Amino acid sequence: MKITLQSIITTIPFKKIIIGSLLVNLTVVVLVFATKNSLPPVVPLLYGLPQGQDQLVNTNFLVMPAIFSIAIIAANTLLIKIVDNDFIQKVFLGLIITSTSLSTIAIIRVMLLVGSF
Repeated sequence: MKITLQSIITTIPFKKIIIGSLLVNLTVVVLVFATKNSLPPVVPLLYGLPQGQDQLVNTNFLVMPAIFSIAIIAANTLLIKIVDNDFIQKVFLGLIITSTSLSTIAIIRVMLLVGSF
């Protein structure tokens, strides 16, 4: 039996939600680079650090939450494919949706906070 990428993709459960999450994250990455000229050279992204200079990062790092979310999507898709339990698969799917939602909200809020559109 020959295993191809197409056979792996067609057997992934919840394929539409996973592809939708990937598209949302890729759209956010493109949006950041498309609006880079309207953003200041540094943006506040690291809110867990003390207030001030420590929270600021280069504008290019604004895509990091979306890239991290794409990594979560890849890992959870692999886990969904491996695990046979429906409940655990849905938990991994919830993590995909949550990471996509939170990264998108964080990036858009920072862009709206500091951008000049």
